[in-house]
Order: sequence, then C-alpha cells, then structure tokens
Amino acid sequence: MLKLSTRVMVIWVGLVLVACGSSNSNDLQPVIQISRTAGELPFHVYVSASDTLMDGVEHPYDQVSYSWDFGDSDSQHIFNHPVSQQPVNANTDQQGPEASYVYNYADSYQITLTASYQRGDEILQESTTITVNAAQWSGQTRYVDPDLGNDENEGTSTEAPWKSWSAITDWLTAQDHRRALIKRGTQLPVDHNMNISTSNIRLGAYGEGDRPELIATQVFSNFIRFYPETSLEDHVYSDLILNGNNGNVGSLVYSSLYKDTQAYKLNHLAFINMNFVNDDDHALSESGSEIIKASNFISLNNQYESRIEDVLVWGSSFERNHSFKNGIYAEMKKYLAIVGTSFSGGDGNMVKDHPIYPAGINHALYRWLDFKATYSNNFSINNAAKDNKILQYTLVDGCSITGGRNGLDYTRHNADAMGWFSDLIIQNNAFKYLGMPSQGNGIIGGSIKRMTVRDNLFYGNIQSDIAVEKDGDVDVDLIISGNKMWKGSEPSDTGPMLDLQGIKTLTLTNNILVNEGLSGGSRLFTQFNIPEDHDWQLGNNQYWAPEISSPFKVLAESNSYYDFSQWQAQGYDDNSTHSDPLFVNPEQGEF
Repeated sequence: MLKLSTRVMVIWVGLVLVACGSSNSNDLQPVIQISRTAGELPFHVYVSASDTLMDGVEHPYDQVSYSWDFGDSDSQHIFNHPVSQQPVNANTDQQGPEASYVYNYADSYQITLTASYQRGDEILQESTTITVNAAQWSGQTRYVDPDLGNDENEGTSTEAPWKSWSAITDWLTAQDHRRALIKRGTQLPVDHNMNISTSNIRLGAYGEGDRPELIATQVFSNFIRFYPETSLEDHVYSDLILNGNNGNVGSLVYSSLYKDTQAYKLNHLAFINMNFVNDDDHALSESGSEIIKASNFISLNNQYESRIEDVLVWGSSFERNHSFKNGIYAEMKKYLAIVGTSFSGGDGNMVKDHPIYPAGINHALYRWLDFKATYSNNFSINNAAKDNKILQYTLVDGCSITGGRNGLDYTRHNADAMGWFSDLIIQNNAFKYLGMPSQGNGIIGGSIKRMTVRDNLFYGNIQSDIAVEKDGDVDVDLIISGNKMWKGSEPSDTGPMLDLQGIKTLTLTNNILVNEGLSGGSRLFTQFNIPEDHDWQLGNNQYWAPEISSPFKVLAESNSYYDFSQWQAQGYDDNSTHSDPLFVNPEQGEF
C-alpha cells in the first residue's frame, strides 16, 4: 500500500474537494474532484477529472486522456473485462475522466491522476495527487448465525451469535455506527422490512464459504428501506445474497425522498460483492391479467430539494429472470458508479424493463458491466435528463452490451423528462447482437448536446449502430472515432449503420465500417440529414461494401444516394478509403 510521502495542496470548493498538482507546463492542469477523503472500511470514493484545464483545448473532458492509480498495491479488486475477456485491476486499469474505488485495508493512500494530450509530435503529460484515509471500523459489531445462534446471546462474538433478522433490524435501526455480520454458508429467513434512519451502518458477512442468503419467507415491501429523518449517510452492504423469493418482496432496496416540505439527504451508499435475486411468477388474476409483484431491485427516488448522492454498486450481480421493472432505478443528483457488475434475465420469458435506469445525474460511471443475453423489451441503460437541465459527465467504459432490444438510450420520452446530455463518453464497449425480440439499436441519442463515441465494437446489431438526432433548439456536437463496425447480410429488415440527423458539429474519423449487404441486410453505411449550418470533419475512415452500389444517403427533398467516389465528390471523407480491412471473424467480435 502506497502512503503519502509528499505534501499535497488541498482546496475546498463549496462541498467538493479538489486537488491541484504542480505542473511543468501551464498548458495542462489536471484536477481531481472527489466525493470524500476519509471514512471507515469498507471505504469507497468517486473521483472525476472534469475540472481539468488545458490551454487551447475547448473540451479537455473528452479531448485529454486520463488514467488513475489509487495507490493500493495490495488491491484484490481484479475483474474480468467483459469485452477483452482479460483480467483488469481496478487499482491501476481505470481509464477516462470518471473512476471509483473501494479500499478494504486501513491506511492512508495517494490517488494519482495522470492527464495526457498529444499536440503535434509533442505529448504533454502531467499528474496530480490527493490523499485519502481509510480507517478501521470503530463502531460496535454483532454477529449472527441463523443455524446455531440464539437471540438471547450477547451477539458480541462468533462464539455467542444472535440468530434472527429481527435481532439485526432492532440493532441497526436503534443507533448510529453499528455493524451486523452474518455467518457465511447460511440462509437467513426474512419476514419484514428493515426501515432504517441511522447512519454509519454496515451489514455484511463473516467466516468462510458462500455468501449468506437473506431469503424472503413472507410478503413484505423491502429488505432495506431508507428513511432519512434529515440526513442518512455511510451505509455499506457487502457479500450478501438478497433473494426476493419470486416476488415476495417488491423492491429489495428502496428509498424515496419525496416530501416537498423538508430537504433530506442520502449520501455515501455502497453495495459491494452482492447478489440480487428476485423472480416474478407472473401469476394470473381471475380475469386472466398478469399479477405484477416484483419491482425495481434497487430503487432510489429523489424529488424536490432532497439529495441522493454518491451511490456505488461494485462487483455485484442481478438475476432478473422474469422481471417487470428495473435492476437499478437511480433518480439521484450526483456520483453514481456501477463497476464490475453483471445483469442476467429472461430465462425464456420477457424482461419488461431496464437493467439500469438512471435519471437526473451529474457524474455517472458505468465500467466493466456485463449485460448478459436476455429476452428484453428495453434498453440496457435507459438514461433520462429532466427539468430542462443539461446533465454532464457520464462515462460508459468497457461494457459488453448484448441481448435485449437496444443498448444505450439518451432520448427523452415525454415533455416531463425534457433535458439533454453533455460531456458524455462511450468508449471500449462491445455492442453486439441487439434486437431480442425486435428493434436492435446500439446507441440512440435524441437528447444530446455533446457526445463522444470512441474505440467501440459494433457487430450483429439488427438496426442502426449509432442513431443521433437533434432535439429542440440545442445543437449537437458529436464525435465518432476509432470504432469498428460490422453488419452482415441478414436480416433484411434493418437500418443504416450510422443514422445522424440535424448534427451541427460532427467529427467522424478513424472508423472502420464493413457492410456485407449481400442478400439483404442494411444497404447503407450512413444516412444523413445535413443542416444548412454545420461544421463537419470526416476523414481517415475505412469503408468496405463491395456489393452495395450506393451506401451513402442524404435525406433531402429528393433522397440522394452516393457511391464512395460520389460521396467524396461532395467534399467529405477526402482521406478515407474503400478497401477491405480483412476482419478475422467479425461475427464473433474478432476484428
């Protein structure tokens, strides 16, 4: 573990701590914004480089490269990258302007942000650091053994543990700064809610073996319901299975900060190495309609002036075999990180809603997520901007996005959800074989101000890989760079690989697009609706569609189709080529 050995300047700006490192050049000034700098184990932080400055660079958020080192040389946070299938270490392998981390050992750690920018032949690189302190748990602890325990015991040791869920809820809800640990390899029956208003709470596991399973034996609302009286903070739930047992529980975890007469605050909430399970048997009423029992697995509802901030889901899994609602519904304000987590479901049945549905969030991170093949009616991540606001700072990195109808959605669905997204980066993901049971779009953007889509793989998707359309009076700034896209000859009912309409500022460079289009399939690389006032940079792309005569389409009064030479004659893609990139096995994602 790396301890701090040099002095660091720390500056408070409002309620956000930032650290500015010294620089040999005034050009590049990396800055760390952080959710907090001290806490007790397990201790998590959210960091962002969004305040970084670069002279002469208008958008350093996506134009500068960033890497993180969390100073934890003993890190055990090794994940399988769901796209490359290679191990990645959360301590040193997080790239991009947003990141998050969990500390398991008490110490002082130095977080280092390195920013890099290439200007011509010169590479500018600067680093900055900040210190965080992870302390040992100092509160009281009680142990629970559902098999051999007794609630008449003191519960203060593994030799004299408690037995029941009632003992846990009475203990954790009575006072701040308490921890309950359940013996591994056991199953704990749960028959009522834990309505909790206390802070500095831990619920986890002890011993060896499988994670303890909390299973609902009666019908009730939630395993855990957060009731902040004014503020509630610093909760960690780790190494547990929450099993709703076929819809006995609606939402496994629930919070609703909805009163307009008082501002509540829910802050620093983490779910670490958890397994969330809740099927729904879809029983029929006497009239023959389905009875809906299971709701969102994690439901965070934030309205009025209340604030939910700093929520982490880390190394967890969601089993949504026959679900109507979302895996994670997160209507909150700031700092949502979901890292190293998987979402499965369907099991031959329709999954009606989204694995992740975030709404109204500035600073969101979705990293190394594995969206398993499902039979789904919706998007893997369905994002909502609200209140006529522009939401900033979202990073989607290293996710395998497959199954279900569509991948990522950044489109408002009604007037009540009016808003836009800016400073949005989608990088290093695989969008593959979307379209179960229908549709099949990779990325849909109908509420975009600025978005960067780079270094992703797109293959086997039925409809468009990227479809972005101007929404209202907000101009779109879109960067599509370094992606590899392949569309086969089937099915015949499909769309253009890129469908871009009303985009004022477009950078389309260094992409490879292959469209086989032999006996069916999409007959288009691109479909454009070009506004009169536009600033486009298209070049250094490689296209290959030997069986398609006119793969470029411009929507106008008379729809115009162009072959590659004719498209270049319009003044676009001067430095691009029409040549075979010799992909290895694109149907299996081997490029």
